[in-house]
Amino acid sequence: LALALALALALALALRTAGVWLWLLSVPAVLAVNPAPSRGSLALGVDSSAQPVGFAKELQMTGLDRLEIYQRARVTCADAYRIAGSIGDRDLKDQIRRAATSVVLNIAEGRGRGSDADFARCLAIARGSNTELTAQLTVAADIGLIPMDQVQPLLAEIARVGRMISGLIRRLRG
Repeated sequence: LALALALALALALALRTAGVWLWLLSVPAVLAVNPAPSRGSLALGVDSSAQPVGFAKELQMTGLDRLEIYQRARVTCADAYRIAGSIGDRDLKDQIRRAATSVVLNIAEGRGRGSDADFARCLAIARGSNTELTAQLTVAADIGLIPMDQVQPLLAEIARVGRMISGLIRRLRG
């Protein structure tokens, strides 16, 4: 982190143009935002007491911060990352992390699209990744890579996110 900040500062000094300067000033702010709740905070949402800074302020302007489905998907992604960290099989760990991230990113991409049809299409992709994440975690538990009691609460939250995605797709296509 210190190296990243030092590199950002060195680059900022080299490129003092207003736009680049402002962007670089927001880089450390992004790193300071609380991206993942603490363990055991599954389904509690995002800390609403934190004041948005840097790119987080831009996030507010896109409306993503007001989408509960996006907030829940982010929490689920962070929890999936933590659980995957204990898996020794590198391939399965990476697949779990990619699927969890894909859910969040497809919700965000769809929200940024210009039409309800595009949003619904991206949500359908997110729903597929969400289902894939369920299967991956279940397989990991079935073969003994992670305890089922550790996975069960996350699977329940993944199912909830899946129902929310399906409901939003129905509303958009309605």
